[in-house]
Amino acid sequence: TKSYVSGPKKVVVLAGYKAVKQALVNQAVEFGNRDITP
Repeated sequence: TKSYVSGPKKVVVLAGYKAVKQALVNQAVEFGNRDITP
């Protein structure tokens, strides 16, 4: 998992099943309104 700033936004890159599951299931409220970039 990495984070960096791209212009005015902070970008979080999740890598691996465990990190993605924790973000989307266990911390759904915090990650719910984020833009999804392919």
